[in-house]
Formats: sequence, structure tokens, C-alpha cells
Amino acid sequence: MFSKPKVEITINEVENRKRVKLIDNKNKVHRLPTFYDGEDISGKVEIFLTSKTFEHKGVKLQLIGEIKNLQKLKSKTKSTFISLSNELIPPGVITEPMTTLPFVFNKLQAQYESYKGDFVEVRYYIRVTIITTLRDLKFDSEFSVINPQDESILKQNDEQIKLDVGIEDKLKLSIVFFSKNYKLKGEMNGEVTFKKVNFDLKSMDLMIMKREIMKGDDDYDPAILGKYEIMDGGPFSNETVPIRIYLKPYD
Repeated sequence: MFSKPKVEITINEVENRKRVKLIDNKNKVHRLPTFYDGEDISGKVEIFLTSKTFEHKGVKLQLIGEIKNLQKLKSKTKSTFISLSNELIPPGVITEPMTTLPFVFNKLQAQYESYKGDFVEVRYYIRVTIITTLRDLKFDSEFSVINPQDESILKQNDEQIKLDVGIEDKLKLSIVFFSKNYKLKGEMNGEVTFKKVNFDLKSMDLMIMKREIMKGDDDYDPAILGKYEIMDGGPFSNETVPIRIYLKPYD
């Protein structure tokens, strides 16, 4: 009878660093150990036997970084950009009830940040594979990567966002946001000027939308993150309406 061992993977977290929160396309919240580009990833693997002995053909440890297209999982559309591998145990027989195996991957080069979107996912994980005669047993433990940027990057190539729109001679609008670079929990400030209004307007909304693009693949329809009513009632020509949108509510 095949007796499958239990495996636990523990990733050593950076002291005093908060776990990052990621929300997947099923609205499930993941709080994962967090690392920066160039840091060591270390921890331990514990193997617990459920029988007196366990024969195997090797135990392998991998660190994997991959980008997945969540809309094409059946065709296995994914790109693996990191694949590091170590042999934890050569082929043989495990006789101890519990075996502890430390591991470390030095100075991980992780340029892509972890991301769980509606159509695309970027994930990092540690995988333990126990090779047996019957089948390979795989156990995963996920972690996240973020690469914080210095605040000075907000000033690089910063400029106003300006859009002039209209409907023939009936309506002309000028929409301005005073900056195009924002902190994740910052606020957007701007204004809408009604240069010409020749028919009745009842309301006006602004929406924050997210578009995901996977290089060399489909450009999916944007998702609506938030909707704001900035005007209720008819404006006058040359009337200006200020805009302030707080970004903190959005993941």
C-alpha cells in the first residue's frame, strides 16, 4: 500500500516586514511572506512519515517564478522566468519519523512583482518534489516579491493628463488631471471645464479602470475599479468642476 508522507515548507520571513496582501480573481485574500529583489530566500522542509519507512527516487527542491494567463489554463499558457533547483535527498529510503532539511537561495534576482489579476498572474513559490515509482509528489509554498521605488520616481516624466472631448457643436469638455504619477494610496486631483453646453445634461461620472495586457497575448477588456459622480444637474458653459479621487480603497 502506498503511504504518502506529509510535507511542510517553512519560508523564513524578514523581521518586522509586513506580509503583502494580494487578492486573486476569485476575491480570495492571500497574505504572503514578502521579499525584495536581491534578497536571500531561506527556510526548511520537514518530511513526516505516515509509515515506518518510505522508499523514493530522490527529493528535489525548486524555486519557481512564473507568469500565467488565467484564461487559458487548459492550454497551459504560462511563462517560467525563474527556475532554480537543488537536490535535497538522493534516491534511497527514509526511516526517520521526521526529517528536517534547511535550504537557501542566495540573492534571488526577482525583477517582476507578484500580481494576482483578473486575467494574468505573476507568482513565486517553493516546490518540493518527491520522486517515487508510482508518481511524483509535489508540495508548494508561495511567497511574494515587491520592489518599492523611491518617492523621487513620481517626479520623473511627470506631466498633466489633458483630454478635450466633444459632440459636434453640442458639447465641448476639457478634462485635466494635474499629474500622471501617483502613490498607491495617494489622491488624484483635477478639473472638468464645460466649454460649450448646448443641451441638457443630467449627470456625469468618472470611472477608474484597470487594463491587463500580457505581452504577445490578448488585450483583455478593462475592469471597473471605481465610479464617481462628479456632477448632478446641468452645468453652464465655462463652468469648472473640481475632481478629487482617493486611491487608498483600491488594491
